[in-house]
Amino acid sequence: MELSDKDILRKYISGNYTSQELERVQAIMQSPGYPALMEELLHEESNPIQAGDAGVTSIHMQHWLEKIDRRIADVQQEQLYPKRRIPFYLRYAAVWLLAIGMGVWGVRHFSQPRQEAVSQVWKEQYTPKGKRIRITLPDSSIVTLAADSRLRFPDSFKDSTRTIFLEGEAFFEVACNPDKPFIVHTADIQTRVLGTSFRITTFAGSTTVAVATGKVSVDQMEAEQQQSLAILTAGQQLSYANGKSELTSVLVDELTSWKNGQLVYTGKPLKRITDDLGRWYNKTITYQNSGKASIPMDISINTGLSIEKIMKVLAASGGFTYKMDRDTIIIY
Repeated sequence: MELSDKDILRKYISGNYTSQELERVQAIMQSPGYPALMEELLHEESNPIQAGDAGVTSIHMQHWLEKIDRRIADVQQEQLYPKRRIPFYLRYAAVWLLAIGMGVWGVRHFSQPRQEAVSQVWKEQYTPKGKRIRITLPDSSIVTLAADSRLRFPDSFKDSTRTIFLEGEAFFEVACNPDKPFIVHTADIQTRVLGTSFRITTFAGSTTVAVATGKVSVDQMEAEQQQSLAILTAGQQLSYANGKSELTSVLVDELTSWKNGQLVYTGKPLKRITDDLGRWYNKTITYQNSGKASIPMDISINTGLSIEKIMKVLAASGGFTYKMDRDTIIIY
């Protein structure tokens, strides 16, 4: 018996599909009736995906949502529409279907009118290299989003938490609300706060959480497991990479200055500094002499200056030469 279009979509969302079924999914998603089908699936009372664990927590569910969202977005974008980005609301329709199926938020949403269930709109803000922006979230929290970074957040925080997703780097000034924890997801790290200010940097498989004021908890999320890494207070930072975490101190002035465009480095390798400058100024900075990359430096950089002036100061301090050609800088 041939499966219906809905059955095929259910299998695709659950991740249990064959290559032949994936081809059919492609055809369904390209059809004019696809949005209506997904809308119907969203409101079905039956569970298309079994929960598997009645004791699942909302924290775990949020982590799974992020991973499922990434899988759906990647498969749709790379395999089905290689030259076209999938509309954000269609991706999240599938994710909400999974949430209902798992039963964690299902009771809450089914008890509300259908129109309210689909009223949640997710926004995505990306800042290209050479730019940064200031975003005010629905709860009045303020996010300074760095260059080459992406933030995903809802149009309103309707649930018991204020959950957002970050790729890249940002400084958060979180409005205090003890009844609604503020949760930032970055790769496999979850940062949870009530009201504080802190910076998160996540690039190249490494995540660093540094606290300017207040207190945050940092957890590592893997599959269904949540492991506490640290409780951070002002002046502390945690770096996590390759399954290992390191707790160190950080100058609070360094964090608050970053928000205002001042980059402060104490004993940092030159490579770390030039990586940051590459994003801030939209430049490609490479090393002809790899030994120069590890030079430790203490320096404060005002990003209001031109990259030409900054490179002259760096070269004088670090004892290296460089060549600048349009958007490329080579360090010798």
